[in-house]
Amino acid sequence: MNTFLKSISLLLLSSIALSSQALELKLEPHNLMIFSSSVVKAKTCSKCESQSYQVTAETKFYDRNREIDFSTATEFYLRKNYPRLSLHMRNDSNELLYIVFGARSEIDPIIPLPTSTQLTKP
Repeated sequence: MNTFLKSISLLLLSSIALSSQALELKLEPHNLMIFSSSVVKAKTCSKCESQSYQVTAETKFYDRNREIDFSTATEFYLRKNYPRLSLHMRNDSNELLYIVFGARSEIDPIIPLPTSTQLTKP
């Protein structure tokens, strides 16, 4: 069974979209375990262990392509009335850049990935 879970985890990792600067992790709403102003805990599958991701003052929250505040994002988390969400983080750390509730709209402008200048740490 453990080998099976490792195989599934590897398959899920292959579904993670990589860019040169950022990483996107797509999740189902019930796999978002903890949502706070400092940390997000999520699982990539229902039987996987949860991972912690750091929320910073620069982390942004989106309802599809529309930026929302933390309070509204908390309501989205509690209601779980979105089909999926994605966590966008730095490749080199667990620091979240932004969280998107729901799928991005291909009609509306897409949220741009951060540039390398936005990713440099102070």
